[in-house]
Amino acid sequence: MATTPATATAEEYGIATTATGITIESETITESPQVETVPDQKNAVTKEIKYDKRIDLKLTYRGTKLAETAGQNGENSTVTYNGVKYYVDSHELAGSYNGLKRYNLSAHRFDNAPAQS
Repeated sequence: MATTPATATAEEYGIATTATGITIESETITESPQVETVPDQKNAVTKEIKYDKRIDLKLTYRGTKLAETAGQNGENSTVTYNGVKYYVDSHELAGSYNGLKRYNLSAHRFDNAPAQS
């Protein structure tokens, strides 16, 4: 039975997200508030009102290419990752000679967009 050394750290290594059929090499999720500025009589900004949040996903992975679902009523196609739907910005094959197939995904979603509910 293995024992934990006294100097072992409790930090988490790697990427905690798992997905069937792929190995995630890098994952970046960035949250940005969507705001409307409120000006005064001289057009100086007095405050911002948050009305939504945009979440951007940048993913590099190996394995089977994540399936895209065609958008309806003029919407972008979507991809489901970690149980959440994202609008696809770009999805490219980024393999290299003598290496495994690799894909780069750039996608986004909004808290209030119906595609993510």
